[in-house]
Amino acid sequence: MPEVRTTFEKMVATGTPAHHAEHVLAALVGELMWGISRAPERGAAKAKERYDRSIQKLCEDSTFREKMTKRSEHLTPCLNKAVLR
Repeated sequence: MPEVRTTFEKMVATGTPAHHAEHVLAALVGELMWGISRAPERGAAKAKERYDRSIQKLCEDSTFREKMTKRSEHLTPCLNKAVLR
């Protein structure tokens, strides 16, 4: 997925730590996979559209990038605790 690499590079170039950029992008891919697996054809197309919009916004919108990065920073400790249990 070349758009993921481009988005990752943009996030890192604009100050997002690489580790957080990985978490943000992994979450988006996970949401896409979840949406595709749960939905019939029409729902899968909506999941792909949502993913494409998010990837585009990450490249173009610094406020959205910051929001997604903060969301990933907040979720990381929670996910780490869940994995350690």
